[in-house]
Amino acid sequence: MGLKDYLAELRYGRALPFLAFPPERPLHLEKAVLDLGNLEGKPPKEPPDLDKIEHILREATDRGTLGALTHKTWREAPWCLWRGDKPWLAETPFMDDYLNRLKADPRRTELHTLIHIYLQEFASDKPGFRLLAGTIAGLVVRWEWKWRTRQENDRLFDPEAGPKRLCAAIMARPDRDFRVIFAEAGLPHVMAGGFAATTFALALEKIHHELTSGSMLLVHLQQFFLWAETDNEGLRYPRHNDVLAKALLLPFRGRDPDEAIKQAIRNFLVERFGDPRTSSHSKWNQVEDNAKEVILRWLLRFSLEQFIAIVKEFADQKEPDQWKYRETFWMAYFNKGYIREAWVVLARDPAHFAERKSKENNDKEMSRFGCIVKGVSPQHAVLLMKVDNLIIADWSFNGKCRIWRVNDSSAPRLYQEKYDAEQLKNQELNNMAFIHTTSRGGRWQSAVANRIRELTGISLRDDAYMPD
Repeated sequence: MGLKDYLAELRYGRALPFLAFPPERPLHLEKAVLDLGNLEGKPPKEPPDLDKIEHILREATDRGTLGALTHKTWREAPWCLWRGDKPWLAETPFMDDYLNRLKADPRRTELHTLIHIYLQEFASDKPGFRLLAGTIAGLVVRWEWKWRTRQENDRLFDPEAGPKRLCAAIMARPDRDFRVIFAEAGLPHVMAGGFAATTFALALEKIHHELTSGSMLLVHLQQFFLWAETDNEGLRYPRHNDVLAKALLLPFRGRDPDEAIKQAIRNFLVERFGDPRTSSHSKWNQVEDNAKEVILRWLLRFSLEQFIAIVKEFADQKEPDQWKYRETFWMAYFNKGYIREAWVVLARDPAHFAERKSKENNDKEMSRFGCIVKGVSPQHAVLLMKVDNLIIADWSFNGKCRIWRVNDSSAPRLYQEKYDAEQLKNQELNNMAFIHTTSRGGRWQSAVANRIRELTGISLRDDAYMPD
């Protein structure tokens, strides 16, 4: 029995009588006992040269001299179990020797290292993994320490039950900080490891179910997002990115959630995955189209509603109802699914208004828009849209509605951060630029609708785009 194992026995009152400490224990030894009691909460230190250790193990395996390895080498061996294309975990002769030795002479420090690596590299489908899990489960109960309690109460080292029970504990108490639950389970230093990732994947199934049934509460969803993200605004489990996006979006293919839930999901995904409307964000490339269509629909509607809200705020008081007609017109095309993409472009004053509203409503999507940097009144705004094979720019106030074909090199591109006003105006052909005249009588609406029909075949009845 090593010194640390003896100290552990001493702490729990099982040390040999003739070695018991007198009533006045030396302070440094008392501290050693207390530190050992916290052993399972501290991550082991990785050896500096794993290649060297692996070379020693390989040489001993090939020569049949594993029995001659030093205790230090055996203590460091767990760090190599998952290394390489053919990990040691899958090599039966080596694992037989390693596990037999571990069971014959178990040491808490060595087992603690093995547990840490087991939780970090957890993968129940790997060869040799279940045998290792069973060995750990049998050994941790030899001491009165927290790993024993976790195994007996929560079956932590059962490859199926362990992650399921941790998932249940987290999902049952969404009011508790998930980090506290991880710490209680002995995983504070491996929250990004394989065991935690498996637990997270199980939680995604629960999240999907609650969003589908409508039972998800906003506060619970926000707590889940804290688990999903890292402190540096990344995602904690990248290999589950596609499943994460699908769990959050697929429940809403045929309906929309409560506005607060939708805003929370939309903001989380755009902040962590990037804006799916641009092609530069590779995280969205992993996500199936059915899920992406949901968030694209949300962002499209938001852009339309954002534009209408902003231009209403800055509307010409001489024509207070002009945006009632614009809103009805473009929402008619949106509701029929004809507007495929939309992007709001703002001059100075509406840009400041949108930024202020973003902060007031805690909605970062409100601060995502393009800016007109020159050549325009400071109160102007433009709605850029893609309708079938057309790009359409509808200007606020008395600005025109301009239409380009998508393949026209002069057509403005959506989703730019900055625009010169001329980029959004360089279309003056009579049948492609329309003044908003006689809104109440439907004059400009009919002209624009007819041109869209001629160019795309898309047709709407007059009463579909006129207010009641």
